[in-house]
Amino acid sequence: MIGCKKNINVSRIEKMLVEWLGDKVSERVFVGNTPPATLQESWTDFLLVDCDGIRDMDAYGTGTILLYTYVKPLNNNMKYGAKFIELEDKLTTLLSTTSLDNAMIRRRNTFNDYDDGIKWHFNVVELVLTIF
Repeated sequence: MIGCKKNINVSRIEKMLVEWLGDKVSERVFVGNTPPATLQESWTDFLLVDCDGIRDMDAYGTGTILLYTYVKPLNNNMKYGAKFIELEDKLTTLLSTTSLDNAMIRRRNTFNDYDDGIKWHFNVVELVLTIF
Protein backbone atom coordinates (compact mmCIF):
# COMPACT_ATOMS: atom_id res chain seq x y z
CA MET A 1 0.00 0.00 0.00
CA ILE A 2 2.86 2.42 0.76
CA GLY A 3 4.18 2.12 -2.83
CA CYS A 4 0.86 3.19 -4.30
CA LYS A 5 0.57 6.15 -1.91
CA LYS A 6 4.02 7.34 -2.98
CA ASN A 7 3.14 6.93 -6.67
CA ILE A 8 -0.01 9.08 -6.56
CA ASN A 9 2.06 12.23 -5.93
CA VAL A 10 1.09 14.64 -8.75
CA SER A 11 4.65 15.88 -9.33
CA ARG A 12 5.89 12.28 -9.53
CA ILE A 13 3.14 11.50 -12.05
CA GLU A 14 4.01 14.56 -14.17
CA LYS A 15 7.67 13.49 -14.17
CA MET A 16 6.69 9.95 -15.19
CA LEU A 17 4.52 11.26 -18.05
CA VAL A 18 7.24 13.57 -19.38
CA GLU A 19 9.71 10.65 -19.32
CA TRP A 20 7.13 8.38 -20.97
CA LEU A 21 6.43 10.91 -23.74
CA GLY A 22 10.08 11.90 -24.15
CA ASP A 23 10.47 13.10 -27.73
CA LYS A 24 8.33 10.25 -29.10
CA VAL A 25 5.39 12.49 -30.02
CA SER A 26 6.94 15.99 -30.06
CA GLU A 27 10.41 17.34 -29.37
CA ARG A 28 8.92 19.76 -26.82
CA VAL A 29 6.95 18.66 -23.75
CA PHE A 30 5.83 21.12 -21.08
CA VAL A 31 3.95 20.64 -17.81
CA GLY A 32 1.16 22.82 -16.45
CA ASN A 33 1.27 25.97 -18.60
CA THR A 34 1.86 26.90 -22.21
CA PRO A 35 5.25 28.55 -22.74
CA PRO A 36 4.27 31.74 -24.62
CA ALA A 37 7.44 33.58 -23.59
CA THR A 38 9.59 30.85 -25.14
CA LEU A 39 7.65 30.00 -28.32
CA GLN A 40 10.13 29.88 -31.16
CA GLU A 41 9.20 30.87 -34.71
CA SER A 42 10.67 27.58 -35.98
CA TRP A 43 8.40 25.42 -33.80
CA THR A 44 5.47 23.66 -35.45
CA ASP A 45 4.18 21.79 -32.39
CA PHE A 46 4.51 21.08 -28.68
CA LEU A 47 2.79 19.05 -25.99
CA LEU A 48 1.41 20.26 -22.69
CA VAL A 49 0.78 17.76 -19.88
CA ASP A 50 -1.89 18.67 -17.32
CA CYS A 51 -2.52 16.31 -14.41
CA ASP A 52 -6.17 17.05 -13.68
CA GLY A 53 -6.15 15.41 -10.26
CA ILE A 54 -5.55 11.96 -8.81
CA ARG A 55 -8.02 10.19 -6.52
CA ASP A 56 -6.69 7.96 -3.77
CA MET A 57 -8.71 4.73 -3.88
CA ASP A 58 -6.64 3.07 -1.10
CA ALA A 59 -5.35 0.11 -3.16
CA TYR A 60 -4.73 2.22 -6.27
CA GLY A 61 -4.94 5.79 -7.57
CA THR A 62 -6.87 6.99 -10.57
CA GLY A 63 -7.23 10.26 -12.39
CA THR A 64 -7.44 12.17 -15.61
CA ILE A 65 -4.48 13.47 -17.58
CA LEU A 66 -5.11 16.10 -20.23
CA LEU A 67 -2.53 16.04 -23.00
CA TYR A 68 -2.72 19.16 -25.14
CA THR A 69 -1.23 18.73 -28.62
CA TYR A 70 -0.50 22.24 -29.89
CA VAL A 71 0.14 22.84 -33.59
CA LYS A 72 1.10 26.10 -35.25
CA PRO A 73 -1.47 27.10 -37.89
CA LEU A 74 -0.67 27.21 -41.58
CA ASN A 75 0.24 30.57 -43.12
CA ASN A 76 -3.44 31.27 -43.91
CA ASN A 77 -4.24 30.62 -40.18
CA MET A 78 -5.99 27.36 -41.06
CA LYS A 79 -5.62 24.33 -38.82
CA TYR A 80 -2.62 22.20 -39.84
CA GLY A 81 -4.53 18.92 -39.98
CA ALA A 82 -1.70 16.80 -41.37
CA LYS A 83 0.50 17.71 -38.39
CA PHE A 84 -2.30 16.79 -35.94
CA ILE A 85 -2.68 13.43 -37.69
CA GLU A 86 1.07 12.84 -37.34
CA LEU A 87 1.06 13.67 -33.61
CA GLU A 88 -2.08 11.60 -32.89
CA ASP A 89 -0.64 8.61 -34.79
CA LYS A 90 2.56 8.80 -32.74
CA LEU A 91 0.56 9.03 -29.51
CA THR A 92 -1.66 6.10 -30.52
CA THR A 93 1.43 4.00 -31.22
CA LEU A 94 2.97 5.01 -27.90
CA LEU A 95 -0.22 4.12 -26.01
CA SER A 96 -0.47 0.72 -27.68
CA THR A 97 3.18 -0.29 -27.29
CA THR A 98 4.13 1.03 -23.86
CA SER A 99 4.03 -0.91 -20.64
CA LEU A 100 4.60 1.05 -17.43
CA ASP A 101 5.79 -0.61 -14.23
CA ASN A 102 3.25 0.90 -11.86
CA ALA A 103 0.59 2.46 -14.08
CA MET A 104 -1.88 1.91 -16.88
CA ILE A 105 -2.83 4.66 -19.34
CA ARG A 106 -5.73 4.60 -21.78
CA ARG A 107 -7.34 7.19 -24.03
CA ARG A 108 -10.88 8.24 -23.16
CA ASN A 109 -11.68 11.25 -25.35
CA THR A 110 -10.25 13.83 -27.76
CA PHE A 111 -11.56 17.29 -28.58
CA ASN A 112 -10.13 20.38 -30.25
CA ASP A 113 -9.92 24.10 -29.57
CA TYR A 114 -7.98 27.27 -30.39
CA ASP A 115 -5.71 29.22 -28.04
CA ASP A 116 -6.37 32.95 -28.56
CA GLY A 117 -3.34 33.83 -26.43
CA ILE A 118 -0.73 32.23 -28.64
CA LYS A 119 -2.88 31.88 -31.78
CA TRP A 120 -2.34 28.12 -32.18
CA HIS A 121 -4.81 25.26 -32.57
CA PHE A 122 -4.74 22.38 -30.12
CA ASN A 123 -6.34 19.03 -29.48
CA VAL A 124 -6.95 17.81 -25.96
CA VAL A 125 -6.40 14.09 -25.51
CA GLU A 126 -8.03 12.94 -22.30
CA LEU A 127 -6.17 10.02 -20.76
CA VAL A 128 -7.26 7.88 -17.82
CA LEU A 129 -4.39 6.97 -15.53
CA THR A 130 -4.49 4.15 -13.01
CA ILE A 131 -1.61 3.93 -10.54
CA PHE A 132 -0.80 0.68 -8.73
